[in-house]
Amino acid sequence: IQGKPIAFGGRTLKDEDAKYINSPETPAYVKGRNLFGLNLTRDEIRRQGFAILVEGFLDLIVPYQFGIRNVIASLGTALTPDQAKLMGRFARKVVVNYDGDDAGIQAAKKAIEILLAEDIEVKVLVLPDGSDPDEFIRKAGTTEYQRQRGEAQPYLQFVIDQAVRNRKISNPADKEAAIDEVLPYIRAVHSRL
Repeated sequence: IQGKPIAFGGRTLKDEDAKYINSPETPAYVKGRNLFGLNLTRDEIRRQGFAILVEGFLDLIVPYQFGIRNVIASLGTALTPDQAKLMGRFARKVVVNYDGDDAGIQAAKKAIEILLAEDIEVKVLVLPDGSDPDEFIRKAGTTEYQRQRGEAQPYLQFVIDQAVRNRKISNPADKEAAIDEVLPYIRAVHSRL
């Protein structure tokens, strides 16, 4: 948080087994307790009143280079409760902008549950064509990204849309499966209302 290096990470340039290579965990560096870029973006997050949560290094670096300064990354790992608590110190509203592929959608759904447990207001941004923030901003630019971000869905609408996708809701079994998929997100809300 203070901007002192605690580990190193990089992205491979060739087709390797791992896309990202990181320092091993140490007592000072536990991936699940840190957020990449927070030292650079925390003041802007506070100023704007919300954070944009992305998955990886480049999904933070490229938007930051293009002037979007309220971004944080979960170090390419599934979001943890410790990361959500840390995020909550700087913003009570988060826009989850993970990759639009199936893995990114599933990771976003897990992140929603964790953020709701910390009583953080959540919206979800899925970019067109399953793009990640890095490639989308390079192609479409900052203005279009910010427009898309402004239309981010409330988390419950996102979860419902995902639950009914590829299901025939007129079929009782599909309807029950969709309801079962949505219920955990409703239960995760602290407010009795």
